[in-house]
Amino acid sequence: MANKSGTITFSLWSNWGDYLEAVRQINHDMDLSQVVLEGINSMQRYQRYYAPVGETGPGPHGRIPRSIRPARVMRRNNSASATSRTDYGPAIFTNEGTGTKSGGGGGRPYFIPRGASGFWHPGIRGTHWWERGAERGSIIALAAFRRKVERTLQIRGAL
Repeated sequence: MANKSGTITFSLWSNWGDYLEAVRQINHDMDLSQVVLEGINSMQRYQRYYAPVGETGPGPHGRIPRSIRPARVMRRNNSASATSRTDYGPAIFTNEGTGTKSGGGGGRPYFIPRGASGFWHPGIRGTHWWERGAERGSIIALAAFRRKVERTLQIRGAL
């Protein structure tokens, strides 16, 4: 038997470079860190608006809106996130309430027994201003996200 050798040549053409460039461009266009920042800022703006301000001057309620920390956008891989936070005690108590039980209802004072004596609790219920502010600001955040996606799709010719 004769040993024959042959050569087979495959020629391939690919436009992978074009696809890769398009993917890079879409990834760049879909940088959502600015959208996240716009969203968290709108949430914080409403949280400050709904925060109880009560008395002015050195009282604790005047400091509640200022206690909300400025947001910082954190990026990991392909995601961006931000948080709104405060660790100021009066802010937390006015949001969640300070009563240990429902008390007299309607925010009325109630008695808390403590040994042979006790004290009257003013019956403070939480106003949930933190959640209301976040909910109201989330409408603006979602609108910003929608605008960003629509702009990106229009630029890419998908719409």
